[in-house]
Amino acid sequence: MSAKTLRRKLLRGTVRLLWPLFGLALRALFGSWRVRLVGSPQLLDEVVESGRPVVVALWHSDLVPCGVVLHRKLLTRGHPVTGLVSRSADGEIVARAAATFGFQTIRGSTSRGGLAALRDLYRILRGGQTIGIAPDGPRGPARIAKPGIVQAALLCGSPIVPMAAASGRAWTARSWDRTKLPKPFAEVVVAVGDELSLSRDADLESETLRLAAVLDELGARARSAAQLSDDGDDPK
Repeated sequence: MSAKTLRRKLLRGTVRLLWPLFGLALRALFGSWRVRLVGSPQLLDEVVESGRPVVVALWHSDLVPCGVVLHRKLLTRGHPVTGLVSRSADGEIVARAAATFGFQTIRGSTSRGGLAALRDLYRILRGGQTIGIAPDGPRGPARIAKPGIVQAALLCGSPIVPMAAASGRAWTARSWDRTKLPKPFAEVVVAVGDELSLSRDADLESETLRLAAVLDELGARARSAAQLSDDGDDPK
């Protein structure tokens, strides 16, 4: 057994053993945040009211705060959400955290085993569930979108709803995506963008670039609303 495989098994075993306590800690942390929505948050209400599925897009670094908003605005109101999560050890933690809050997950990516993942996403969207995808996941590079999310939206004719987040008080991971986890009682700003509707004859590459630009613009809007500089630091 390789050292990498052993580390992965030890991590998964530790997660299973300590998860009940970890889940309680996450609920307490998320519940302490003061979440403020900017942009077009009414779109999330419209998704619930209409029951139609959409594809939610967010950069991997914004996964946690955007996930909290999706939980509050969609899941708790009866609209199911499924996330695409990698098969890695880190993905195991994300999948368990997601399940704790009622999210469903499929394991894989649109780049590794891409056809199988796209089939799963198509099935879920056609079944009426919203899906959430980080187009720069599962391994980066950060904020470089891959075309899988656009392919999924095109297959089902579903619109894309982009989201981004910012907080002046957050821990920053040393991982490739520099994920930020807001600290207890932090103000968290989540920006919801306008729907991106794709035509059947849309060019995959250009639409992927357009999505990346929209996500970057939303991130800048969230940082501005949170009174942060472009690098995410609090100027005060």
